[in-house]
Amino acid sequence: MGYEFVFKSDTDKELKYPKLKLPGSDRCVRLKSLGSGYEIEDIKRRIYDGMYSTPKDYHPFSELEAVKTDETIERYRSRLERAGYRVVYRYYSVQLKSCKKRRKYREYSPELREAIRKLNKFINKQRFCSLYRIDTYGQAEALKARRKEQISKLAEERKKLRLEQKRWERKGSPAYANLCRIAAQEKTDKMRELYKDVRMCDEIITDSPQVRLNAIRLVQQRTYEEQKRRLRLEQEKAKKVRVRVR
Repeated sequence: MGYEFVFKSDTDKELKYPKLKLPGSDRCVRLKSLGSGYEIEDIKRRIYDGMYSTPKDYHPFSELEAVKTDETIERYRSRLERAGYRVVYRYYSVQLKSCKKRRKYREYSPELREAIRKLNKFINKQRFCSLYRIDTYGQAEALKARRKEQISKLAEERKKLRLEQKRWERKGSPAYANLCRIAAQEKTDKMRELYKDVRMCDEIITDSPQVRLNAIRLVQQRTYEEQKRRLRLEQEKAKKVRVRVR
């Protein structure tokens, strides 16, 4: 049925509380948190009872897939409005990845299809924010300022090395000149990496408000799409029942 039960951790250690992963989801829930009726033996009994009573229509865990209510949507929305960049980019990347995996492109809006095509960029920004613990505009600006200061120092050192290189060339010492050239190139390579961080900070500062808004919209969009899908399935099921009655 697509469910996955997790009894061990990634290090092969037995979990104190087994977990359940829902179909098409990257998140797990502890069986303990689901309330009564979800011990391992209870789960086995519900599955076997259904298999031998009504195998076609029985769904032993249907209550776990209840449609999200407006209250749930509001909770996600308020959390995303307050969350830092790391949470926002992570949530948005996970949701886009799920969209890309589970559905066909033609079923999405042009804006969502464009976002899915840029999924790797959002993942890179999320990793960047996690690496440098960036959650606010001020933290992004502070990192950008540090990188610019480092670039200025490297540029000054590179300038001195290039002058030294020319001096050795005038003296007719190509070996020393070549050493200076190599050292100057190393400074240039380091500056390129720092410039990448500066550009990434600029992109995050510019894009983060729209990404936050898109993440909130995606919560609502995916919830309403799920409601429509369930309604369509119910209508198709009712239609089949009417055909059998005739």
